[in-house]
Amino acid sequence: MRSVIHLSNENEHPTNVCSVRLLLTNFHLQSAVDIKNIISLLKKCPSFHLQGLQEILYDPLRQMQQPLLQARRYVPSHIKGQYLQHLHSIVLYPFCGERELLHTIAHELGHFVFLHRLDSTVRKKWVTEIYPGSEKVSKYASTNASEDFAESYAFYLLSPEALRPIAEKYAFMEKEVFLQPTRSKPGELHLKA
Repeated sequence: MRSVIHLSNENEHPTNVCSVRLLLTNFHLQSAVDIKNIISLLKKCPSFHLQGLQEILYDPLRQMQQPLLQARRYVPSHIKGQYLQHLHSIVLYPFCGERELLHTIAHELGHFVFLHRLDSTVRKKWVTEIYPGSEKVSKYASTNASEDFAESYAFYLLSPEALRPIAEKYAFMEKEVFLQPTRSKPGELHLKA
């Protein structure tokens, strides 16, 4: 079952307002998280962060992994979600509760934002100046610069108090990622229908 949501940021300058159409698919197959809580998470994002994202799909049977298995030969079962760049979609696998699901959505959204919504100079700054040798917000963030960005993005959205002690990363998220005056400013997103 697919739910189509339309989000727009009414607090943005009129020249920066963008309406976002996003599919939320198969969330009726789980009962741990109310879809309203997922929408509340998405409302925390500046609208330009969501622009171009096509779908967030819950895939409890891991069917979306099959093509990936052929390409990679192995997708670890501990993976709770993936950003599929060729589909501009986030796929979520079985999860242990609301906190894990919302963190996974925010983390995978961080990958989307990093790859598609940030300027190359901002991405380069993260990879060459912010990430190397820095403190990490989680063990998984130590994997590489991309995972560090995605984890930092998720913590900034969901648990900013955990990221705040890593001042350089918190400031980067605040000034470079969430406040880009040439695109839009964060504000409250409103569900249209």
